[in-house]
Amino acid sequence: MKPIQYIKSRKNSAFTLIELLVVVGIIAILASFLMPAIARAKESGKRIACINNMRQLGLVSMMYVDENEGQFPPRSSPFWMTRLLPFYQNIGILKCPSDEVQAMPTNGVTGPLLTLFGASTADVAARSYIINGWNDWFETSLTAGEYVIFQNHQWQYGMRQTSIKYPSETILFGEKLTESFHVHMDFFQGAGNDQDQIEHSRHSNSSKPGSGGSNFTFSDGSVKFLKLGRSVYPLNLWAVTDKYRINWAYIKDT
Repeated sequence: MKPIQYIKSRKNSAFTLIELLVVVGIIAILASFLMPAIARAKESGKRIACINNMRQLGLVSMMYVDENEGQFPPRSSPFWMTRLLPFYQNIGILKCPSDEVQAMPTNGVTGPLLTLFGASTADVAARSYIINGWNDWFETSLTAGEYVIFQNHQWQYGMRQTSIKYPSETILFGEKLTESFHVHMDFFQGAGNDQDQIEHSRHSNSSKPGSGGSNFTFSDGSVKFLKLGRSVYPLNLWAVTDKYRINWAYIKDT
């Protein structure tokens, strides 16, 4: 008697259309869960890179202060990007990876020719950061004539680090709006640059409104991530003087 042989049916050797659709559906569902996680991880990496850039700016600012009689870069030309350049050298740190900012338009003028127009490569580089202009302090500390010179970007003296009462709670650098070419944060321009030129929510790991925030370098060189609006409320951390630090929001509304 011949042994019984079991022959596998070809009918069961492949996926049916329904089985294939089920597999595709499962993959799509898994991808829908994974993609937000991947996006959050990618943004976290950019945020860390941005923090590192701002930490370097804080470090080189401290080096500049040590070599310039305890003063931060003055609000005059050449601007801080050029004055700090010998210390940071790589203009790439001026740009946050999460920011799509482009270099300033120069109408085709590049290299050494920029100096003929009062600019430098660092001045026109793609830049995500803005420095504190210290306007509230200079307004109360200079004479009327001196303050006019200051406003015209011709005051040759910078903010003294020792004049900042709360260096670990007073902002030195912040992230600016992508479309802004402002160099200094000025309380008295427009609605106030702390309101109309600062990016308060560049980094977010959630789609929920108000869940984001931005990075800030402080006057002692430290870097902190502040949630949306926390750089200006309940205390305005751009201000040096108590008058504007505590009452600035009220003053601007009256």
